[in-house]
Amino acid sequence: MFDQAWTVMKVMHFCLFHREDVLYFSGFVSARYAYLAYALGHRRWVYHSQDWIFDRKDFRAQLERVVVRNAPAVIWNEHIRARAARKVSGRRSAIHVVPTYLPIAYTLPDPCPNLREKIKNNGIQCSDQTAIVFAGGYSEARMSKYLVAAFEKVDENCVLVFTGSERVPRPWPRNVMDLGELSYKEMLSVVSASDIGILLYDYKKSFGNRIQQPGRLTEYLRAGLSVISTPFPVAKRIERELDSYICVNGYDVEELRVALKSLCSTVCVRRNNRSRIITYAVDNLGYERAAKKVISEIIENHLNDN
Repeated sequence: MFDQAWTVMKVMHFCLFHREDVLYFSGFVSARYAYLAYALGHRRWVYHSQDWIFDRKDFRAQLERVVVRNAPAVIWNEHIRARAARKVSGRRSAIHVVPTYLPIAYTLPDPCPNLREKIKNNGIQCSDQTAIVFAGGYSEARMSKYLVAAFEKVDENCVLVFTGSERVPRPWPRNVMDLGELSYKEMLSVVSASDIGILLYDYKKSFGNRIQQPGRLTEYLRAGLSVISTPFPVAKRIERELDSYICVNGYDVEELRVALKSLCSTVCVRRNNRSRIITYAVDNLGYERAAKKVISEIIENHLNDN
Protein backbone atom coordinates (compact mmCIF):
# COMPACT_ATOMS: atom_id res chain seq x y z
CA MET A 1 0.00 0.00 0.00
CA PHE A 2 2.87 2.37 0.81
CA ASP A 3 4.46 1.76 -2.60
CA GLN A 4 1.15 2.44 -4.36
CA ALA A 5 0.56 5.66 -2.42
CA TRP A 6 4.12 6.81 -3.18
CA THR A 7 3.63 6.10 -6.90
CA VAL A 8 0.36 8.05 -6.91
CA MET A 9 2.08 11.04 -5.29
CA LYS A 10 4.97 10.83 -7.73
CA VAL A 11 2.68 10.72 -10.78
CA MET A 12 0.65 13.65 -9.45
CA HIS A 13 3.83 15.64 -8.87
CA PHE A 14 5.03 15.15 -12.45
CA CYS A 15 1.59 15.88 -13.87
CA LEU A 16 1.30 19.15 -11.98
CA PHE A 17 4.86 20.49 -12.00
CA HIS A 18 6.62 18.84 -14.96
CA ARG A 19 4.16 19.34 -17.78
CA GLU A 20 6.79 18.97 -20.51
CA ASP A 21 8.13 15.64 -19.28
CA VAL A 22 7.03 12.42 -21.00
CA LEU A 23 5.42 9.92 -18.62
CA TYR A 24 5.62 6.26 -19.61
CA PHE A 25 3.19 3.67 -18.19
CA SER A 26 3.85 -0.01 -18.89
CA GLY A 27 1.32 -2.81 -18.47
CA PHE A 28 -2.29 -2.95 -17.30
CA VAL A 29 -1.16 -2.77 -13.65
CA SER A 30 -0.08 0.81 -14.39
CA ALA A 31 -3.43 1.81 -15.91
CA ARG A 32 -4.54 3.36 -12.59
CA TYR A 33 -1.55 5.70 -12.68
CA ALA A 34 -2.05 6.45 -16.37
CA TYR A 35 -5.63 7.44 -15.56
CA LEU A 36 -4.26 10.00 -13.12
CA ALA A 37 -2.24 11.59 -15.92
CA TYR A 38 -5.40 11.74 -18.04
CA ALA A 39 -7.53 13.16 -15.22
CA LEU A 40 -4.94 15.83 -14.39
CA GLY A 41 -4.68 16.93 -18.02
CA HIS A 42 -1.07 15.92 -18.68
CA ARG A 43 -0.59 15.92 -22.46
CA ARG A 44 2.69 14.00 -22.85
CA TRP A 45 2.29 10.40 -21.71
CA VAL A 46 2.46 6.94 -23.23
CA TYR A 47 0.51 3.83 -22.29
CA HIS A 48 2.29 0.61 -23.32
CA SER A 49 0.50 -2.73 -22.95
CA GLN A 50 2.04 -6.15 -23.52
CA ASP A 51 -0.98 -8.07 -22.24
CA TRP A 52 -4.62 -8.55 -23.11
CA ILE A 53 -7.21 -8.14 -20.36
CA PHE A 54 -10.17 -6.90 -22.39
CA ASP A 55 -11.64 -10.43 -22.21
CA ARG A 56 -12.26 -9.79 -18.51
CA LYS A 57 -15.32 -8.05 -17.10
CA ASP A 58 -13.62 -6.55 -14.07
CA PHE A 59 -12.65 -3.00 -13.13
CA ARG A 60 -9.11 -3.35 -14.49
CA ALA A 61 -10.41 -4.01 -18.00
CA GLN A 62 -12.84 -1.07 -17.79
CA LEU A 63 -10.09 1.24 -16.56
CA GLU A 64 -7.74 0.17 -19.36
CA ARG A 65 -10.45 0.94 -21.93
CA VAL A 66 -10.64 4.51 -20.65
CA VAL A 67 -6.85 4.87 -20.65
CA VAL A 68 -6.43 3.44 -24.17
CA ARG A 69 -9.24 5.61 -25.53
CA ASN A 70 -7.73 8.84 -24.15
CA ALA A 71 -3.94 8.37 -24.04
CA PRO A 72 -1.88 10.76 -26.22
CA ALA A 73 0.05 7.68 -27.44
CA VAL A 74 -0.60 3.96 -27.04
CA ILE A 75 1.79 1.09 -27.79
CA TRP A 76 0.82 -2.56 -28.15
CA ASN A 77 3.07 -5.50 -28.87
CA GLU A 78 1.17 -7.12 -31.75
CA HIS A 79 -0.68 -5.75 -34.80
CA ILE A 80 -3.92 -7.72 -34.46
CA ARG A 81 -4.07 -6.98 -30.73
CA ALA A 82 -3.55 -3.30 -31.48
CA ARG A 83 -6.41 -3.18 -33.99
CA ALA A 84 -8.70 -5.03 -31.59
CA ALA A 85 -7.75 -2.78 -28.66
CA ARG A 86 -8.50 0.29 -30.71
CA LYS A 87 -11.93 -1.06 -31.63
CA VAL A 88 -12.83 -2.26 -28.13
CA SER A 89 -11.75 0.97 -26.45
CA GLY A 90 -13.26 3.29 -29.04
CA ARG A 91 -9.94 5.02 -29.65
CA ARG A 92 -9.92 7.32 -32.68
CA SER A 93 -6.20 7.55 -33.43
CA ALA A 94 -3.89 4.68 -34.30
CA ILE A 95 -2.07 2.45 -31.83
CA HIS A 96 1.68 2.02 -32.36
CA VAL A 97 3.07 -1.52 -32.48
CA VAL A 98 6.39 -2.42 -30.83
CA PRO A 99 7.15 -6.16 -30.41
CA THR A 100 8.18 -7.50 -27.01
CA TYR A 101 11.81 -8.44 -27.57
CA LEU A 102 14.81 -8.77 -25.28
CA PRO A 103 17.45 -6.09 -25.98
CA ILE A 104 20.51 -7.43 -27.80
CA ALA A 105 22.66 -5.51 -25.35
CA TYR A 106 21.15 -7.42 -22.43
CA THR A 107 23.58 -10.10 -21.23
CA LEU A 108 21.91 -13.27 -20.07
CA PRO A 109 23.15 -14.57 -16.71
CA ASP A 110 25.38 -17.62 -16.58
CA PRO A 111 23.60 -20.99 -16.43
CA CYS A 112 22.35 -21.97 -12.99
CA PRO A 113 25.47 -23.68 -11.55
CA ASN A 114 23.61 -26.22 -9.44
CA LEU A 115 20.55 -27.02 -11.56
CA ARG A 116 21.90 -30.46 -12.49
CA GLU A 117 22.82 -31.01 -8.85
CA LYS A 118 19.26 -30.16 -7.81
CA ILE A 119 18.00 -32.66 -10.36
CA LYS A 120 20.34 -35.30 -8.97
CA ASN A 121 19.34 -34.56 -5.36
CA ASN A 122 15.70 -35.00 -6.30
CA GLY A 123 16.50 -38.49 -7.50
CA ILE A 124 15.71 -37.62 -11.10
CA GLN A 125 17.78 -39.07 -13.91
CA CYS A 126 18.76 -36.56 -16.57
CA SER A 127 21.52 -36.38 -19.13
CA ASP A 128 23.37 -33.13 -19.73
CA GLN A 129 21.38 -32.44 -22.90
CA THR A 130 17.72 -32.77 -21.86
CA ALA A 131 16.55 -30.22 -19.29
CA ILE A 132 13.19 -28.78 -20.36
CA VAL A 133 12.08 -25.50 -18.79
CA PHE A 134 8.58 -24.10 -18.39
CA ALA A 135 9.23 -20.56 -17.15
CA GLY A 136 6.09 -18.93 -15.88
CA GLY A 137 4.57 -21.44 -13.52
CA TYR A 138 1.98 -24.19 -13.69
CA SER A 139 -1.44 -22.83 -14.67
CA GLU A 140 -4.60 -23.64 -16.58
CA ALA A 141 -4.08 -20.66 -18.92
CA ARG A 142 -0.66 -22.09 -19.86
CA MET A 143 -2.11 -25.56 -20.50
CA SER A 144 0.23 -27.14 -17.96
CA LYS A 145 -1.94 -30.18 -17.33
CA TYR A 146 -1.63 -31.26 -20.97
CA LEU A 147 2.13 -30.84 -20.85
CA VAL A 148 2.49 -32.90 -17.65
CA ALA A 149 0.23 -35.62 -19.09
CA ALA A 150 2.39 -35.74 -22.23
CA PHE A 151 5.59 -35.76 -20.20
CA GLU A 152 4.51 -38.82 -18.26
CA LYS A 153 4.53 -40.70 -21.56
CA VAL A 154 7.94 -39.51 -22.74
CA ASP A 155 10.47 -42.32 -22.47
CA GLU A 156 13.47 -40.05 -23.08
CA ASN A 157 16.00 -39.33 -20.34
CA CYS A 158 14.79 -35.78 -19.55
CA VAL A 159 13.46 -33.53 -16.80
CA LEU A 160 10.70 -30.90 -16.93
CA VAL A 161 11.49 -27.90 -14.70
CA PHE A 162 8.76 -25.42 -13.70
CA THR A 163 9.49 -21.93 -12.36
CA GLY A 164 6.73 -19.64 -11.18
CA SER A 165 4.40 -18.69 -8.33
CA GLU A 166 1.78 -21.34 -9.13
CA ARG A 167 2.99 -24.76 -8.05
CA VAL A 168 2.61 -28.12 -9.75
CA PRO A 169 -0.11 -30.18 -7.99
CA ARG A 170 1.18 -33.03 -5.89
CA PRO A 171 2.00 -35.80 -6.28
CA TRP A 172 4.47 -34.61 -8.91
CA PRO A 173 4.96 -36.97 -11.83
CA ARG A 174 8.28 -38.68 -12.40
CA ASN A 175 10.95 -36.40 -13.85
CA VAL A 176 9.12 -33.16 -12.99
CA MET A 177 10.65 -30.45 -10.79
CA ASP A 178 9.06 -27.28 -9.41
CA LEU A 179 11.55 -24.60 -8.36
CA GLY A 180 8.83 -22.13 -7.37
CA GLU A 181 8.89 -18.39 -7.96
CA LEU A 182 12.31 -16.98 -8.80
CA SER A 183 13.66 -13.50 -9.43
CA TYR A 184 13.94 -12.52 -13.10
CA LYS A 185 17.70 -13.06 -13.08
CA GLU A 186 17.37 -16.44 -11.34
CA MET A 187 14.71 -17.52 -13.80
CA LEU A 188 16.93 -16.59 -16.76
CA SER A 189 19.80 -18.48 -15.12
CA VAL A 190 17.64 -21.62 -15.11
CA VAL A 191 16.63 -20.94 -18.73
CA SER A 192 20.30 -20.65 -19.70
CA ALA A 193 21.01 -24.02 -18.07
CA SER A 194 18.18 -25.74 -19.96
CA ASP A 195 17.91 -27.14 -23.47
CA ILE A 196 14.25 -26.87 -24.47
CA GLY A 197 11.75 -24.13 -23.61
CA ILE A 198 7.97 -24.54 -23.49
CA LEU A 199 5.44 -21.81 -24.38
CA LEU A 200 1.82 -22.99 -24.28
CA TYR A 201 -1.26 -20.75 -24.15
CA ASP A 202 -4.95 -21.70 -23.94
CA TYR A 203 -5.85 -19.76 -27.07
CA LYS A 204 -9.37 -21.22 -27.39
CA LYS A 205 -10.49 -19.31 -24.30
CA SER A 206 -8.65 -16.04 -24.82
CA PHE A 207 -8.13 -13.82 -27.84
CA GLY A 208 -5.05 -12.42 -26.13
CA ASN A 209 -3.50 -15.88 -25.81
CA ARG A 210 -4.26 -16.63 -29.45
CA ILE A 211 -2.53 -13.47 -30.69
CA GLN A 212 0.72 -13.51 -28.74
CA GLN A 213 4.04 -11.72 -28.92
CA PRO A 214 5.62 -13.10 -25.74
CA GLY A 215 8.85 -11.74 -24.32
CA ARG A 216 9.67 -15.22 -23.03
CA LEU A 217 10.11 -16.33 -26.63
CA THR A 218 13.17 -14.15 -27.13
CA GLU A 219 14.52 -15.14 -23.71
CA TYR A 220 14.41 -18.80 -24.72
CA LEU A 221 15.96 -18.21 -28.14
CA ARG A 222 18.64 -15.84 -26.85
CA ALA A 223 19.69 -18.64 -24.49
CA GLY A 224 19.93 -21.01 -27.48
CA LEU A 225 17.01 -23.21 -26.52
CA SER A 226 14.91 -25.31 -28.84
CA VAL A 227 11.25 -24.39 -28.37
CA ILE A 228 7.80 -26.00 -28.36
CA SER A 229 4.89 -23.54 -28.46
CA THR A 230 1.30 -23.07 -29.43
CA PRO A 231 0.88 -21.48 -32.90
CA PHE A 232 0.69 -17.74 -32.20
CA PRO A 233 1.61 -15.73 -35.35
CA VAL A 234 5.32 -15.09 -34.79
CA ALA A 235 5.80 -18.71 -33.69
CA LYS A 236 4.57 -20.04 -37.02
CA ARG A 237 7.06 -17.81 -38.82
CA ILE A 238 9.97 -18.97 -36.66
CA GLU A 239 8.97 -22.61 -37.15
CA ARG A 240 9.49 -22.14 -40.88
CA GLU A 241 12.97 -20.69 -40.28
CA LEU A 242 14.30 -22.87 -37.44
CA ASP A 243 14.11 -26.66 -37.43
CA SER A 244 14.55 -26.56 -33.64
CA TYR A 245 11.16 -24.85 -33.22
CA ILE A 246 7.93 -26.86 -33.18
CA CYS A 247 4.39 -25.49 -33.08
CA VAL A 248 1.71 -27.72 -31.53
CA ASN A 249 -1.98 -27.16 -30.88
CA GLY A 250 -1.29 -27.83 -27.19
CA TYR A 251 -4.53 -29.67 -26.48
CA ASP A 252 -3.38 -32.98 -27.97
CA VAL A 253 -1.33 -34.91 -25.40
CA GLU A 254 0.01 -37.35 -27.99
CA GLU A 255 1.13 -34.51 -30.30
CA LEU A 256 2.95 -32.92 -27.37
CA ARG A 257 4.63 -36.23 -26.53
CA VAL A 258 5.87 -36.64 -30.10
CA ALA A 259 7.21 -33.06 -30.18
CA LEU A 260 9.04 -33.55 -26.86
CA LYS A 261 10.55 -36.82 -28.05
CA SER A 262 11.63 -35.25 -31.35
CA LEU A 263 13.35 -32.26 -29.77
CA CYS A 264 15.01 -34.36 -27.07
CA SER A 265 16.56 -36.47 -29.82
CA THR A 266 17.55 -33.36 -31.79
CA VAL A 267 19.25 -31.77 -28.78
CA CYS A 268 21.31 -34.91 -28.18
CA VAL A 269 22.41 -35.19 -31.81
CA ARG A 270 23.06 -31.49 -32.63
CA ARG A 271 25.13 -30.21 -29.76
CA ASN A 272 26.28 -27.12 -31.68
CA ASN A 273 22.74 -26.06 -32.59
CA ARG A 274 22.65 -23.58 -29.69
CA SER A 275 24.90 -20.98 -31.29
CA ARG A 276 22.80 -20.97 -34.48
CA ILE A 277 19.62 -20.34 -32.45
CA ILE A 278 21.29 -17.48 -30.55
CA THR A 279 22.47 -15.91 -33.81
CA TYR A 280 18.94 -16.13 -35.21
CA ALA A 281 17.54 -14.40 -32.11
CA VAL A 282 20.11 -11.60 -32.24
CA ASP A 283 19.55 -11.03 -35.98
CA ASN A 284 15.75 -11.12 -35.91
CA LEU A 285 14.41 -10.52 -32.40
CA GLY A 286 16.35 -7.63 -30.87
CA TYR A 287 14.59 -4.74 -29.16
CA GLU A 288 17.04 -2.01 -30.24
CA ARG A 289 15.34 -1.31 -33.55
CA ALA A 290 11.98 -1.22 -31.82
CA ALA A 291 13.38 1.16 -29.20
CA LYS A 292 14.42 3.60 -31.95
CA LYS A 293 10.82 3.56 -33.15
CA VAL A 294 9.58 4.41 -29.64
CA ILE A 295 11.94 7.38 -29.39
CA SER A 296 11.69 8.78 -32.93
CA GLU A 297 8.15 8.04 -34.11
CA ILE A 298 6.24 8.11 -30.85
CA ILE A 299 7.98 10.41 -28.40
CA GLU A 300 9.79 12.89 -30.64
CA ASN A 301 7.20 13.17 -33.39
CA HIS A 302 3.79 12.13 -32.09
CA LEU A 303 3.93 13.65 -28.60
CA ASN A 304 5.51 16.86 -29.81
CA ASP A 305 2.40 17.45 -31.90
CA ASN A 306 0.24 17.53 -28.78
